[in-house]
Amino acid sequence: MNILLTSAPVFDVGSAIIEPDIGSCRAGLAPCNSIYLLASIARSDHQVCLQDPAENYFEINGERTIKVTSIDREVSLQFPAMERNLKYKDAVCISATSFNWFFGRLMAKRVHELDRDLPIIAGGIHPTLADRHILETTDVDYIVRGEGERTFPELLSCIENGRALDGVDGISYRENNKIVINRDRHPLSPEELDCNPLPALDLLPSGIYSKICVETSRGCRFNCIFCTLASRGMWRSCSPQAALKRFEHAIEYAGKLRRGRKNLSIVDGNFAGSRKRSEEILQGLKAMDLGDFLIDFEARVDDLIRSDILDLCKDLPLDFILAGIECGYPSGLRRIRKGIDLKMVEKCAAKAREKSIAIYYSFILGFPWESRNECLQTVEFADKLVTKYDGWAIMNWFQQFPGSRLWDERRAFGIDDSLDIFDTMRMFHRDYRLKMSAHLKEEDFKDIVFELSKCNMMQVLLGGSKTPDASAPPIPDSACPDGCGSSPMGRIMFMNYADDEAYLRYLGRVDREV
Repeated sequence: MNILLTSAPVFDVGSAIIEPDIGSCRAGLAPCNSIYLLASIARSDHQVCLQDPAENYFEINGERTIKVTSIDREVSLQFPAMERNLKYKDAVCISATSFNWFFGRLMAKRVHELDRDLPIIAGGIHPTLADRHILETTDVDYIVRGEGERTFPELLSCIENGRALDGVDGISYRENNKIVINRDRHPLSPEELDCNPLPALDLLPSGIYSKICVETSRGCRFNCIFCTLASRGMWRSCSPQAALKRFEHAIEYAGKLRRGRKNLSIVDGNFAGSRKRSEEILQGLKAMDLGDFLIDFEARVDDLIRSDILDLCKDLPLDFILAGIECGYPSGLRRIRKGIDLKMVEKCAAKAREKSIAIYYSFILGFPWESRNECLQTVEFADKLVTKYDGWAIMNWFQQFPGSRLWDERRAFGIDDSLDIFDTMRMFHRDYRLKMSAHLKEEDFKDIVFELSKCNMMQVLLGGSKTPDASAPPIPDSACPDGCGSSPMGRIMFMNYADDEAYLRYLGRVDREV
């Protein structure tokens, strides 16, 4: 078969309130690791055309600035680069998350506008969780649920040879005007993860990305109530030896990246799920020639303070560690079942500061139960972290996504939306922001944003850090977030709420632009 493998386009939301520099946004892009892995698997038996999401631009009748409010169920977008690649294809495969599913839906619609008989396969976290809804309301013909390494090639073989689909675990599909949902497929074992082929990075477009992704584990041992991470409560990993081979493979494709800073981004939901294994991988990286690559990964603060990870990172070309904190007050941490406390966070921050290691502390504002005062407690704690210990704080507005416990319990908070909310961009609208955080009024949002801006201004006026430990070495400028230069305007990054003029902005490359 000749298949087109692609993913929803890369984008951000600009507005009259805030419009981040597009160069900075592009610098933070990372390739979709899963489609490169599936391409590596599929091309042993099929001809594969990979359409990278950073080359999958969109427009409406030639117009590329598209208002958020115009993305409704009836709109039709064009995807010129994808459309050129449809010729002579036997199937189109689209990967999407809940965040960008509205694009996945419109891509499927456009494919069938051009060729009604071309089979469409959807995969990714959102199609996995919303399979019945998608098959009932879109042009998608088949859905691969969960991990696709075994399911995807089996499905392609059945389509190619006209075989029955009832024996393929992990798929949903339409048959005789009925929705058929086959039984789930078991997740890959650690031994099977070890045997996965290396991703097809030779298909990576040149000169777009500054990062290459490396996956060494899947899932998380914890089950935070806001999280939609696949395999929550179940963590699996490949061996340190297999992980290091993936790093060596990624380094071979450094020439594919754009000029400037280069990163090896470990895309695990929790790299330190096994502290001993993580330490072995970091020891192996110390002995490896990383060239001019920097490393970044995500880890929990309790794992960082109970292991030698920070000590090992001191001697590595580390860019940053991302640590999810979420709440800046004790009852909030207990309610989301994070499994950490504020003392652990400060202990980790102090140790990272001592070793000149940059940590991005991620927070969530506007949980369904939160009042203005609780949000401001989180802002106050974030400000304390970055002014006393350095690092950066990333402040995110709460979003409801399928797969989390909060989504399952949304009606208890007055949120009655169903899965069709992800078919459009309504969740980006200002009125929906107020609905998700029902205890916050519009004036509360303005007050919270004002407080965040005030914290940043104070950090700038006071030189970026008020740490009492004058002997501690500063965090290097290389750890500064993309686009901020060596003198960031404060150390708290946040996105303002969208206004009525918010619009979509494509972040990738158009028609091979340089």
